[in-house]
Amino acid sequence: MTRRIAILLITLPALLVVGWFARSTERPTPDDQRFTLGIDVSHHQGAIDWRTVEQDGVRFAWIKATEGGDWKDPRFAENWAATRVAGIPRGAYHYFTFCAPGAAQAQNFIDSVPAEASALPPAIDLEFAGNCSKRPSRAELRAELDPFLAALRRHYGVEPVLYVTPISYWRFVAGSGLDVALWRRDVTGTPRWPPGSAYTVWQYADDGVVAGIQGDVDLNVFDGSHGDLRSWAGVP
Repeated sequence: MTRRIAILLITLPALLVVGWFARSTERPTPDDQRFTLGIDVSHHQGAIDWRTVEQDGVRFAWIKATEGGDWKDPRFAENWAATRVAGIPRGAYHYFTFCAPGAAQAQNFIDSVPAEASALPPAIDLEFAGNCSKRPSRAELRAELDPFLAALRRHYGVEPVLYVTPISYWRFVAGSGLDVALWRRDVTGTPRWPPGSAYTVWQYADDGVVAGIQGDVDLNVFDGSHGDLRSWAGVP
């Protein structure tokens, strides 16, 4: 009996790791017609050949524009113009920092991103990775996030999208009454947290390979057809 218990204690962690790895490979397949493939990029991807990206099947992109109250992505304008030429529906995203007023962050984004009727809704990246050391309460975050969202609604005339990880979702969004479309990050499997919940966009990988981009890139799917995506974005 003792030997059996020892074997179980040794093998159980290994089985749990194998089980997690199996779940981590749960990804949309390229031929799954329920989804539309997209990417998100920043200056970290360097120069991008957007025509080649489009030819490789990418049907939308979110491009990093700003971070905090004053930082601007040095490749945003280049990527913004090139995606339009390549015919890829695109939107801009902002990395929301816990250490700057929401109103200042909104103005930084508005100063950087053109208001175009055919663009995807502006997205707000709300996560802990790479953020400042401050850890606000839900009330403290909402005191800055709500004015940010309101400013973007007024300026762009659309409802923004909120990018969340499981941690930021449970800490700031779940049960809060915040009614926005969610772009969920989950590289371990379909993001159903809580069970039965829906997502608009799912970031399912951060190690994607796309022609026209050097190195890894984040992969996403829109939960709908290409036509649904274009209608949602207001693209003719």
